[in-house]
Amino acid sequence: MIILNTIAFDSSHIHWDRFSKPKETKQIEFQFKPGVNVVIGHNGAGKSTLLKSVREYLFGKSKPNGISISSTKSDDKEMVYFFMSEDNIPSLNLNQITPFDQNFMHKTVYWMDRKEMSSGMNTNAMLKEAEKLSKEASLVFFDEPEQALDAKAMIQLQKMIKKIAKHSQVVLVTHHPALILMKGVNIIEINEEQPYLDDVKTLVSGLM
Repeated sequence: MIILNTIAFDSSHIHWDRFSKPKETKQIEFQFKPGVNVVIGHNGAGKSTLLKSVREYLFGKSKPNGISISSTKSDDKEMVYFFMSEDNIPSLNLNQITPFDQNFMHKTVYWMDRKEMSSGMNTNAMLKEAEKLSKEASLVFFDEPEQALDAKAMIQLQKMIKKIAKHSQVVLVTHHPALILMKGVNIIEINEEQPYLDDVKTLVSGLM
């Protein structure tokens, strides 16, 4: 499948107004690297919008306007996986991860429903599957996987993400300092004019 290099949005994109950005901005571009890429920003800045827009671009029946993706082809791995909560995705299966669309057998997007199990139980189930499935993937997306995890589970999540990143590119949307401040990650600020990383560092320094 692919390894992401850049994702660019312009004002013709359908969700342009959902991105938090300077007023006169006409285009925004995000740079990705091999390994772990951590997408951060304040509430409502457009983090999940970024993931959903990439999903639509890669797997939609037609390419949406206002988004362009620069990528490197990965010949040895054909899968891309998304792990995220979604209320309006059909064919959800509670206790297992299932293909979103059988038409994309070589580009399968996987989903997990979090409605009828506790958040912690569901997230732990996702983590167990994610490490196994990611061995087939060139690119793995996570949308706030830290939900309802205790400290011990967070340590396991950190280890799992680093392990996956040894053989797959990881894009991780999160608010959690324990994930944002992992060593060696590529930080992607949704709005560089209002950096979230500074707030995270201030929060952590106040706890020491």
